[in-house]
Amino acid sequence: ELATLAIEHLEGRLNAETDALTGVLSRRAFHAQGARAVTLAQRHRQNLSLVAFDVDGLRSINSGFGHAAGDQVLADIAAACSGCLRASDFFGRVGGGEFAMLLPNTGRQGALQVAQRMRKAIAGMPFEPAGEPYRVTASFGVSTVDIVTRDVSALLANAQAALYQAKAEGRNRVVGW
Repeated sequence: ELATLAIEHLEGRLNAETDALTGVLSRRAFHAQGARAVTLAQRHRQNLSLVAFDVDGLRSINSGFGHAAGDQVLADIAAACSGCLRASDFFGRVGGGEFAMLLPNTGRQGALQVAQRMRKAIAGMPFEPAGEPYRVTASFGVSTVDIVTRDVSALLANAQAALYQAKAEGRNRVVGW
């Protein structure tokens, strides 16, 4: 009984740390991992960048093709992006169609390159929610740990502000702060 209880506890914890739809870190787990990563980066004086991105027009996909199609888009994007990251990177879903990546030992230029690569990969992915090709894009924001930005919440807020600027400038682009 104790072993079964321990397994159930572990499974419950893993479920709480993983987004059920996409299989990436949950928002809570991303923030917890991020806090540790920021502390380590500061302690060892290493670069750390955060890339946030949001699927452009997810509401249109959900309303036009149904939530199952929108969920499939999110799952496919998460799988494609996960495959492009290093084992040391952290990738999580932090909102409806919003994801974030923490990139240890990566400065601003490196993070901008990662974001640009992901943006192109998403724009090139084949989606056919109603049997016809549909182009999906994402907007990206990048921020890096500095003297002012010292915790994961501030890092995410800066990346999200850059992301919103990317959306305001026409979507399907990368903005770095």
